[in-house]
Amino acid sequence: MYFKIIMCIIPATPLVLWGLVKRHYVKFDRFKAIDKYLYECKFFSVEKSGCRTHLYRSVSCSHKCAVYDVLYIADMMRVAKYSLNMCMCILTNEAILESLIFLHNNGVKVRVIMDRGMAFHEKRKAMRLKCKGILVKVQKSWDEIMHHKFCYFDIEEPGRCRLFFGSLNLTLQGVTSNWEYLIFTNNLYMINEHKKIFESLWRETELF
Repeated sequence: MYFKIIMCIIPATPLVLWGLVKRHYVKFDRFKAIDKYLYECKFFSVEKSGCRTHLYRSVSCSHKCAVYDVLYIADMMRVAKYSLNMCMCILTNEAILESLIFLHNNGVKVRVIMDRGMAFHEKRKAMRLKCKGILVKVQKSWDEIMHHKFCYFDIEEPGRCRLFFGSLNLTLQGVTSNWEYLIFTNNLYMINEHKKIFESLWRETELF
């Protein structure tokens, strides 16, 4: 009798197992990240510390040079046509500052949020943007830290909008002497989520 029961169970075993596997597959399949958007990662390391002097002359020693990385970010920003919004804890890099001024002078609406303490510490840099007519805001309280690092532009036209975010502060130290990263994407969901944060901060902060 036991032999007959076993012989009845064995043929059904693969079907039962397949059912369990399929159920779990369907359960977790919805978390798969499959979309039509572009993603690019750029990493920065202490290995580029020798390129610090190259940044002063804006001359790249190779495609791995810190100058190449900075100009990549600056050139990406310069294609903005309508608006550019940046949240950056510390912003001191010359190429990035020049790009922001370039965009403003060419009719692009530029808004920048910086950390209050860092903005006053690097007052000359923040004042440079302000004197050019660019709106710069900081948090109202000295007890808080605005630690975001992201930038998005041309939210007005979905086909053009771009976003970069990560751990990198746009500083000489950040691009040559730290282990940092940035992610570049045109993912509309991610861009809109960063837009919500930016607009919320813009309402809560005050002009520098």
